[in-house]
Amino acid sequence: MGYCLIWILFVNALYGVWNLDFFRSFYKPLCLHPNITYQQVLILDYAVAVYPLLLIFITYILVKLHDNFAVVVWLWRPFHKCLVLFRKQWNIQSYLINAFTTFIVLSYVKILNVSFQFLTFSQAFNMTHARVGKVYWYYDGRVDMTSRDHLPYLILALSMLLLFNIFPLLILALYPFKCFQKLLCCVKLQLTLQIFTDTFHGCYKDKMRHFAALYLAVRFLNLLFLSTVHYSLYFKTAQLMFVVTLALVAMCRPYKKKWSNYVDMTMLTALICMSTFSYFSTDVTDQAFYPRMLVRIP
Repeated sequence: MGYCLIWILFVNALYGVWNLDFFRSFYKPLCLHPNITYQQVLILDYAVAVYPLLLIFITYILVKLHDNFAVVVWLWRPFHKCLVLFRKQWNIQSYLINAFTTFIVLSYVKILNVSFQFLTFSQAFNMTHARVGKVYWYYDGRVDMTSRDHLPYLILALSMLLLFNIFPLLILALYPFKCFQKLLCCVKLQLTLQIFTDTFHGCYKDKMRHFAALYLAVRFLNLLFLSTVHYSLYFKTAQLMFVVTLALVAMCRPYKKKWSNYVDMTMLTALICMSTFSYFSTDVTDQAFYPRMLVRIP
């Protein structure tokens, strides 16, 4: 049992690093304040996920202000040579968009998970098993989903979901179509979004660029079902999605490099095996652990 727990902590920490969870698996739970609510804890998870984006934004501001403000020049003086070399060899816009793309890859599931936790609800029933009119938050039955106290969290969750999850998914899915590219030309966004999409699409064949959106869609649907349906139905749905994705990769071979296709097929096969073993496991810990680990894989 001890070795099994150590293995679970190790695997959880390994995938947690890719999802911006660095120390949660090794340190005991820490109480920041005795009256802190779970909603506030989720806000901290948002802060951890968006922290790399804040660093990217600060770097961009400092680079732009370097030539005009003496204070910024003085702060950057120890790194002056590196900065000059960086500006000569790199396109600042391309670098920042690539950094933002890396942020999307690392924090996509984390933001998605926190948003779904804010949006997951549960209905109340009376003694006669009839539904009560109010809808309560799944993680705290005392919180009314329509109350003024929870409404700011709902707005924040929907905003984060649209901005960092749904919007990138739609861009990757629609950009290969020429009509969508013409629309972007009209609003002068094609160059910016082309750099963004090329970062995702670069490893795929020209006719297989939709696979970038497919992988994000699988993560989105996987966590959506995990948050809204019973575990037994989730496992069946997850199995179906993994099998369909594996079949598509095996038939289409979307990557330019052959070894990438084999790596992807191996990973999907491993996910199917892990999902199957956890479904038939009699250990409740395994049944609860594996779904959460599966959706966190980048």
